[in-house]
Amino acid sequence: MTQVTAGSTGSRDPAASRPRDAEGGVTWVTVLPGGARIAARHAETVLGAATRSGFRYRFGCRRGGCGICKVRLILGEVRYERPIAPSVLSDEERAVGVCLSCRAVPITDIIVELQEGDRLRQASPFGLKLAGH
Repeated sequence: MTQVTAGSTGSRDPAASRPRDAEGGVTWVTVLPGGARIAARHAETVLGAATRSGFRYRFGCRRGGCGICKVRLILGEVRYERPIAPSVLSDEERAVGVCLSCRAVPITDIIVELQEGDRLRQASPFGLKLAGH
Protein backbone atom coordinates (compact mmCIF):
# COMPACT_ATOMS: atom_id res chain seq x y z
CA MET A 1 0.00 0.00 0.00
CA THR A 2 1.32 3.45 -0.95
CA GLN A 3 0.29 6.66 0.79
CA VAL A 4 0.41 10.09 -0.85
CA THR A 5 0.20 13.40 1.00
CA ALA A 6 -0.48 16.75 -0.63
CA GLY A 7 2.62 18.92 -0.90
CA SER A 8 3.37 21.73 1.48
CA THR A 9 2.38 24.34 -1.11
CA GLY A 10 -1.29 24.35 -0.05
CA SER A 11 -2.78 25.64 3.18
CA ARG A 12 -3.05 23.21 6.07
CA ASP A 13 -6.70 22.85 6.98
CA PRO A 14 -7.01 20.78 10.19
CA ALA A 15 -10.33 19.32 9.00
CA ALA A 16 -8.68 17.99 5.84
CA SER A 17 -6.08 16.06 7.80
CA ARG A 18 -8.70 14.34 9.97
CA PRO A 19 -8.78 10.58 9.21
CA ARG A 20 -12.11 8.85 8.65
CA ASP A 21 -13.58 7.39 11.80
CA ALA A 22 -12.74 3.86 12.87
CA GLU A 23 -16.24 2.59 12.04
CA GLY A 24 -15.69 3.08 8.31
CA GLY A 25 -17.17 6.57 8.02
CA VAL A 26 -16.92 8.76 4.97
CA THR A 27 -14.27 11.19 3.87
CA TRP A 28 -15.14 14.27 1.86
CA VAL A 29 -13.72 14.95 -1.58
CA THR A 30 -13.90 18.57 -2.73
CA VAL A 31 -13.46 18.86 -6.50
CA LEU A 32 -12.10 22.02 -8.12
CA PRO A 33 -13.02 23.94 -10.14
CA GLY A 34 -16.47 24.46 -8.72
CA GLY A 35 -16.02 23.15 -5.20
CA ALA A 36 -18.46 20.21 -5.35
CA ARG A 37 -18.26 18.06 -2.19
CA ILE A 38 -18.62 14.30 -2.64
CA ALA A 39 -18.76 11.67 0.11
CA ALA A 40 -16.34 8.78 -0.36
CA ARG A 41 -17.23 5.55 1.41
CA HIS A 42 -14.73 3.30 3.15
CA ALA A 43 -12.15 1.98 0.62
CA GLU A 44 -13.85 3.83 -2.28
CA THR A 45 -11.70 5.59 -4.87
CA VAL A 46 -12.10 9.25 -5.77
CA LEU A 47 -13.46 8.31 -9.21
CA GLY A 48 -15.77 5.66 -7.72
CA ALA A 49 -17.24 8.16 -5.26
CA ALA A 50 -17.79 10.73 -8.02
CA THR A 51 -19.52 8.33 -10.39
CA ARG A 52 -21.63 6.80 -7.61
CA SER A 53 -22.74 10.32 -6.68
CA GLY A 54 -23.84 11.02 -10.25
CA PHE A 55 -20.83 13.06 -11.39
CA ARG A 56 -18.61 12.54 -14.42
CA TYR A 57 -15.27 13.85 -15.62
CA ARG A 58 -12.65 12.57 -18.01
CA PHE A 59 -11.50 8.98 -17.31
CA GLY A 60 -10.49 5.92 -19.28
CA CYS A 61 -9.72 2.37 -18.16
CA ARG A 62 -10.74 2.74 -14.46
CA ARG A 63 -7.90 0.45 -13.34
CA GLY A 64 -4.80 2.66 -13.33
CA GLY A 65 -3.35 1.72 -16.70
CA CYS A 66 -4.01 4.76 -18.89
CA GLY A 67 -3.59 7.89 -16.73
CA ILE A 68 -6.54 9.77 -18.23
CA CYS A 69 -8.14 10.29 -14.79
CA LYS A 70 -5.19 12.18 -13.28
CA VAL A 71 -6.08 14.91 -10.79
CA ARG A 72 -3.92 17.14 -8.61
CA LEU A 73 -4.13 16.51 -4.87
CA ILE A 74 -4.25 19.99 -3.31
CA LEU A 75 -4.87 19.00 0.29
CA GLY A 76 -5.15 15.79 2.29
CA GLU A 77 -3.94 12.20 1.90
CA VAL A 78 -4.79 9.26 -0.35
CA ARG A 79 -3.51 5.71 -0.55
CA TYR A 80 -3.12 3.15 -3.32
CA GLU A 81 -3.78 -0.53 -2.68
CA ARG A 82 -1.32 -1.61 -5.40
CA PRO A 83 1.75 0.05 -6.92
CA ILE A 84 1.23 2.29 -9.95
CA ALA A 85 3.55 1.94 -12.94
CA PRO A 86 5.99 4.84 -13.44
CA SER A 87 4.92 4.90 -17.10
CA VAL A 88 1.43 5.96 -15.94
CA LEU A 89 2.39 8.28 -13.06
CA SER A 90 5.94 9.63 -13.10
CA ASP A 91 8.01 10.63 -10.08
CA GLU A 92 7.82 14.25 -11.26
CA GLU A 93 4.01 14.10 -11.32
CA ARG A 94 3.90 12.50 -7.89
CA ALA A 95 6.17 15.25 -6.54
CA VAL A 96 3.68 17.96 -7.54
CA GLY A 97 0.69 16.07 -6.13
CA VAL A 98 -0.74 14.38 -9.22
CA CYS A 99 -2.65 11.20 -8.44
CA LEU A 100 -4.80 8.68 -10.31
CA SER A 101 -8.39 9.19 -9.21
CA CYS A 102 -9.41 5.68 -10.30
CA ARG A 103 -6.99 4.16 -7.78
CA ALA A 104 -6.62 6.86 -5.10
CA VAL A 105 -8.56 6.09 -1.91
CA PRO A 106 -8.91 9.11 0.41
CA ILE A 107 -7.74 8.49 3.97
CA THR A 108 -8.50 12.07 5.03
CA ASP A 109 -10.85 14.71 3.64
CA ILE A 110 -9.19 15.89 0.42
CA ILE A 111 -9.29 18.64 -2.17
CA VAL A 112 -8.47 17.70 -5.76
CA GLU A 113 -8.25 19.75 -8.93
CA LEU A 114 -9.30 18.35 -12.29
CA GLN A 115 -6.99 18.61 -15.29
CA GLU A 116 -6.96 21.84 -17.25
CA GLY A 117 -9.96 21.99 -19.56
CA ASP A 118 -11.89 19.30 -17.66
CA ARG A 119 -14.95 19.95 -15.54
CA LEU A 120 -17.21 18.00 -13.23
CA ARG A 121 -20.52 17.24 -14.93
CA GLN A 122 -23.73 16.17 -13.21
CA ALA A 123 -25.16 13.01 -14.74
CA SER A 124 -27.90 10.64 -13.73
CA PRO A 125 -26.93 7.42 -11.92
CA PHE A 126 -27.80 5.55 -15.13
CA GLY A 127 -25.27 7.47 -17.23
CA LEU A 128 -27.88 9.68 -18.89
CA LYS A 129 -27.22 13.39 -18.92
CA LEU A 130 -29.72 15.38 -16.86
CA ALA A 131 -31.64 18.21 -18.50
CA GLY A 132 -29.89 21.55 -18.14
CA HIS A 133 -26.47 20.09 -17.22
